[in-house]
Amino acid sequence: MGRRGDTAGLSAHRVRQAVCDFWNVQGNRGATYVLAVSGGADSLALAAAIAHSPELMGAYTFVPVIVDHQLQADSAHVAQTALEQCRQLGLVEAIHITVDVEDRGEGPEGSARRARYEALRTVARQHGAHAIVTAHHRQDQAETVLMRLGRGSSLSSIRAMAAIAEDIWRPLLSLDRDTLTQSLLHYEITAWEDPHNSDARFLRSRIRTELMPELEAVLGPAVVDNLIKLSETAARDDDALNELAEALASTAIDEAGTLDATALKQTSGAISSRLVVLWLDRQGYNRSNLTTHLIDQITNLAIHNHQRGPLSLPADVRIEKVSGRLRLLTNGG
Repeated sequence: MGRRGDTAGLSAHRVRQAVCDFWNVQGNRGATYVLAVSGGADSLALAAAIAHSPELMGAYTFVPVIVDHQLQADSAHVAQTALEQCRQLGLVEAIHITVDVEDRGEGPEGSARRARYEALRTVARQHGAHAIVTAHHRQDQAETVLMRLGRGSSLSSIRAMAAIAEDIWRPLLSLDRDTLTQSLLHYEITAWEDPHNSDARFLRSRIRTELMPELEAVLGPAVVDNLIKLSETAARDDDALNELAEALASTAIDEAGTLDATALKQTSGAISSRLVVLWLDRQGYNRSNLTTHLIDQITNLAIHNHQRGPLSLPADVRIEKVSGRLRLLTNGG
């Protein structure tokens, strides 16, 4: 075989090694796993690596799920092709699901993502699956960090994706897109090229095709690595601060659900803001209603003696300070 074949074979080996190493540590022998497969190169590389790893196929059950969002004219054909490719690989449990994508204000990308994960979780429940497995890789990670930098300003906003996040597994985060694409040459698999990946209407597409190449041209090829290192550092720091806030919450929040204002006075802003969020979470308040400005207002209400409130929050509730404690009330109560 020539150099191209050698490269493809090495890439295929790297992907197989990554998934096997991941399951050797995290896998529950005999468990079922749902594979999110789109027909694109990344997810087909994941499916092919698993199918060509006898130690995995013999120990676990894999259910590839191809979700047809019906957003493109040939989507049914694309989904059917991906279904057949999975079955040809030996993943005979493959399923093709058609979903209706409803826009609930999160934009086309967010709407499609929500519909996809709802479908994947439905199949996972039906099969008693241990986790849903996706093919996110290094470039996806860097792109996610950039997207979140544009939408938030906290450590949590730039920690990006974890290899394990509740029911979602991402075993390929250590690999790059080129490795996954090259691995398909080894198996002689042709992947679908999603036109949305280069459609400037979508934010991730613009980051991938416009912003990332410009950053690499200006700052150098280490941009992806540095963004990933930033997200990993942010995750470690965020976890440490959250642990400190959790420890403080055990004494600052009483059985009646009120928060000791003194606790907010005596700690740093990085921890006090997390304590406020924890408190509101435990009162059942929807975190999506919170902004940095609103958290600052709540903290100021706690630490300044001349402020007593009430402070109005979205969702028709208010916060009052009574005898040095904050309490959450409905505006009708």
